[in-house]
Formats: sequence, structure tokens, C-alpha cells
Amino acid sequence: MLTFSCLALPQEAWSAKSKIDTLLHRVFSYPQTIEIRQVADTASYAYMKSSLRVNKRNVLLMAIPTMYMVVHGGSREYIQESFNKVSFLPSGPYTTEKLLSLSTIPRRHVAMPTLTNYLAPNVYDVTMIGEDILSPFNKQNKIYYKYSFEQVSDSLVRLRFKPRLKNTLLVNGVAIVKPQDGRIVQVRLAGEYDMIRFRLLIKMGSGVMHSLRPEKCNLDARFMFLGNDIMAHYTMDYNLPKPIVPLIEDDHDPNKMRQIRPEPLTPYEKIIYGRLVRARNTAGKDTAGIDSLSTGSRWMKAKTILWDKIGENVLTHINQKFGPNQQGYLRINPILNPLFMGYSNSQGFYYKFNIRGGYKFTDNSDVWLQFKAGYSFKLKQFYFWTPLIYNFDKQHNAYLKTALSGGRHIKNRRLINELNLATDNNPIWENMQLDEYKDTYWDCFANYDLSKHIGFQAGLILHHRSALHKEGFELINKPRVYSSLAPKLQVLYRPWGYAGPTLTASYEQSLNKLANTNVPYTRWEFDGQYILPLWNVQSLSMRLGGGFYTHRTNNDYFVDYENFRQTFLPDGWTVDWSGEFELLDSDLYNLSLYYARANFAYESPFLILAWLPFAGHFIERERLYFSALHAKHAHPYIELGYAFKTRLASVGAFVSTVNGKYRNFGFKFGFELFRQW
Repeated sequence: MLTFSCLALPQEAWSAKSKIDTLLHRVFSYPQTIEIRQVADTASYAYMKSSLRVNKRNVLLMAIPTMYMVVHGGSREYIQESFNKVSFLPSGPYTTEKLLSLSTIPRRHVAMPTLTNYLAPNVYDVTMIGEDILSPFNKQNKIYYKYSFEQVSDSLVRLRFKPRLKNTLLVNGVAIVKPQDGRIVQVRLAGEYDMIRFRLLIKMGSGVMHSLRPEKCNLDARFMFLGNDIMAHYTMDYNLPKPIVPLIEDDHDPNKMRQIRPEPLTPYEKIIYGRLVRARNTAGKDTAGIDSLSTGSRWMKAKTILWDKIGENVLTHINQKFGPNQQGYLRINPILNPLFMGYSNSQGFYYKFNIRGGYKFTDNSDVWLQFKAGYSFKLKQFYFWTPLIYNFDKQHNAYLKTALSGGRHIKNRRLINELNLATDNNPIWENMQLDEYKDTYWDCFANYDLSKHIGFQAGLILHHRSALHKEGFELINKPRVYSSLAPKLQVLYRPWGYAGPTLTASYEQSLNKLANTNVPYTRWEFDGQYILPLWNVQSLSMRLGGGFYTHRTNNDYFVDYENFRQTFLPDGWTVDWSGEFELLDSDLYNLSLYYARANFAYESPFLILAWLPFAGHFIERERLYFSALHAKHAHPYIELGYAFKTRLASVGAFVSTVNGKYRNFGFKFGFELFRQW
């Protein structure tokens, strides 16, 4: 029979439910019982070791980011080691800086880096591993788990937990807890997320402050995908002393690693390292006769270079640091990346590409450059966006930004409507496609925040809109190019600081006839955005805004609103799946002298589909959408939608009405596969 004397419960609370509730209350509130001292960043050191075994593999494994070299490396067993500097605040997250690393994977590649998230669990937070696995030791997630416990000793109990529904965001396992204060000593848990089945052992730190963070983690993981089967074992040791051996950033010296390892290699790990040494020695002997290679050997060498240089760059990330102290970086995403493919009702299927880089001058200044491009197969349009940002005072969010964007097509039926009225609806105007222009724009502005509440922007915006079908405009003696140059002023107000809502008011006044511009206008726009965090990692995304023109002319056919520009280069669920209209045609707001908008998106991990048997296991997030627009010809335009996210893709369905009548229905689709890899 189990006893519960160690819980020190009052006589009237000796029911099983009261005892488990009391224990859980102590576990949930344990972090608040520790006095968190706000001190400067402190440093510790950590050692990580992992072994990788490929049970089965095929050519599809090459398409997974970071796994190309595992396929092409020739071996089925690999080892990785690293010694890291860990910086943290007692009450916040911590960052790692790699000081020394070894890897038997060719070119010291790091395979399956997503697994390192499991080695830094935030046991008491709402999300335990990254932003996804919901911790059973946080009060907000209590409704998702079932709990039971049994006595281990006078000072320890074994707390068991299992999910109430089968979902990839939940785990099951057991924790060793001190019932007097709810302190967790050790946790064993198991789960399955992002096609990885894992078992994790967490030993919490000793001492008051270290008890909130792990001291040692052991991870056993298995990845299975379309016939590929890979097993991995990771070990992470925290709170290590500063090494005596001098280390520079990301050194690769085996002798130094031998001196600072906190634990010796196992015989199995020594065998793998031995294979690498023998392979390198053999390769060195072979290269002695490189000039006498046969034609076949030269072909094999060329084939190897082709695979290593071209194949790797096509299928994996390119990350390169440069500069005297590695201050600069360049990152090129894989060319064949499913994350950059998707579908929307307006664009059809599209493909994107992204290159970005930067250089850090000081802790308070850096420069950042990006080239982002995409192609819509339905619209047959190529889009690009190239922002360059120079941060010269990060403490005040002070920066200079310039960006060139092109390829976007905009429409406005006002010109066709005018011609129809003047010619008794002559059908010739419809066939000329006079409502479509290509828009290239450049902007340059400076931003400065006086405080965390008030910020200012000032700059210039240049638009160059050219007709896609110039012949029609020549027939009606209309300009084929419409250009505008306008100074822009914007005020940002954050009533609660950077973590709260952002309210903006912007003003644009075009400079007519300057630099051959021919579109005079005066425009005001107002916008407010906020993502309100709710209970159980739920959130409510809100956007309210409006705008109007105080001056427009007969040449304003293609003047559009700055805050209503459609997103042609989407970035996935987190960035682009809230606060926007999915089915709205630009004609509906570009024709109007004014607009008022409202967008709401409610997100929850367990809303509708997550409760279904089997299929619900794979649902990670769900959203409900409500969007409304009031403009000249829309009183109002209403859009409703539902979307869900899985490890494979994000899928959404939307329906719209105008003036109380059904307008259209559409889908949105985006790949999410291996986004965290």
C-alpha cells in the first residue's frame, strides 16, 4: 500500500485527489519560491557528445537539410563532440558559443541540429523543448495531462504523467520530486515530434539557482522517413569549470578535446574515431600518385567533386563565416527546399529563394543584407526584394534601411470603367488588359526610437509602374508609365513597450513632376497590431487599421495603400498566416479613396482536428480567422477561415462575402517539413 506521509497534508485533505493537487501545486509554483536575482550575464561551460547510426538510408535522405553528408559520407556510424560556453541569466534563456568541436561527418558538418533543442529543456516553462513540446510541469498545461504518484522514500516521490489525448506536442514519463517544496530532481520522458521518436533523461542541477536548469541530459532518438532509419544518442553535461587549455571560437583540435573531456570515450566511440584515422591515412597514401591517375580514376574524382560541391549546395544550407573574428556571415538556403514551395488562391503554386548575410562591427552596430525572390507559376511573375539595413545604434533601434522590390503586378479597373462609360461598353477595352501594371519600388528611410514607447521614421518612396500591354495605352493616348516620388513620415507608439501592441501613423506627400513623376497624391494611413498571448500557448492576433487620400488625380489608376500591399513572398505559418486577407482582390481597395480594416486570428494547439483519433496526433497548431474591410464598393467585405499546421504542411480554407453576398472560396498551402532542421 502506498503512503503519503511525506506530503504533510492536513487531516481533512487526505483524499487522493487532494494529495495529487497539493503536490502539483508545489511543482508548478517551485520556480516562484526561488528569489531570482537580476545580475549580469554569467558564464558556464558544457560538453556535448553524440553518436549517429544509419540503419537504413536511400537517396531521399539527401533532400533533408543537414543530412546530405550523412548519405554521401560513406560510413554508417558517426561521432560529434563539442565544448561550449554557456551564457545565461538566472531567470531567462541561455545561449551557447561553440569553442571546440570534432566530427567524423565529412567537413565537420552537424547532422540533425534540431536534436540539440532536446538537450536544453526548459522544464518549468509552458513549452519545454523549443516552442512546441508542452511541459507537464507548468500549470497552464495541467488540463492536457493525467497525473499519479507513489512514494519512493521519506523525501522523494515518483510523479507519473501521461497525455489526455494522443498528440505530438505532449509527452509521457515519470519525475522524481521532493514533495516538501515540489523540486524536480530527475525526469524521464518519451514522445514523438517532427518524425523523431525520443527518450530523454534530465538530471536537474544542485543548489538553489541551478535547480531550475538541467545539469545533465541523455537523449535517445530515432528518425524514420520514407525508408530511412537513423538512431542517435546524445549526452550533454552542464556547469563544467572553465578549461585550462586555451580555446578559440570553433576550434577543431583533437588533442585539446582529449584534455578537457569530462568523461572518457566508450570503446564503441573509439572504434569509430579509429576508422576515421585509418581512412585519412589511406587517403594520404593514395594521393601520392595523383598525377598517374587513370582516366577512370579521374572521372571518379570529378564525379566526387561534382557531388560534394554542387550536390551539397543544392540540397543543404550554405553557412559561411568570415572576418578576423568571424564577425561576418553568409547563409544560402538549399535550392531544392520544400519549405520554399507553396500554394495560395491568388498566386497558385510558387517557389522562393533566400540569401542573407551580415557583418557585425560592434555590439551596438552591424549591417544586414538579404536577397529574397520567388516565382508564381499561375501568374507567371518573378518577384524580388533586396533590403539593406545598417544598425548604427541598437540601444535606440536606430537604423538606415533601403530596399528595392520588383515583379509585383497591381490592378485597378478604374481606367477600363471610364473607357466603357465613354464608348458604350465597347468590348475592345476588356481584351487590352489595361488594368494590369508592373510595379517596381524603392524606399529609403531612417528609424530612431526615443524610448521603448516612441519611435520615428522618415524617408523617401519611389514607385515606377509600367504597363504590361503598352499598345492599348498608345491607342487611347494615355501614359504607359506612372511614377511617383514621395517623402514619408511615420510615428510609432508602443504603449506597453516592445512586448506590447504597436500603433503607427504615416503620412506621404508626393513630389509631382520631380524626376519625371506624374502621380501626385497625399495619403494618410493608421495601423495597430498586437499578438495577445493567452492561456495554454493560445494567442489572439489582432490588426486594426485605416487609410485615406486627401488628394488624388486622374492619373492615379495604380496608386495603392502602403499597409495593404499583398505578400508575394510568404515565410510560413508564423509570419504570414495571420493579419492578412487571403482572397481579397486589390481592385476592391485600390479603387477607394478610403478603407478601414480589421483582422483577427485565434490560435490554439488543440482546437478542432486535434481531438480526432489518429489524425489528431499530427496537429500542432490550429487557427480561426475573421477579417473585415470597409471601402467604397465593400460595405463590408467579410472573410472567414480555418487553418491547421502539421509537421508536413500548413493548410487553410477561406470563404468571403461582399455586401452580404457570397464572393469566392479558396485554399492556402505551405510546406512546413523540416523547417526546424
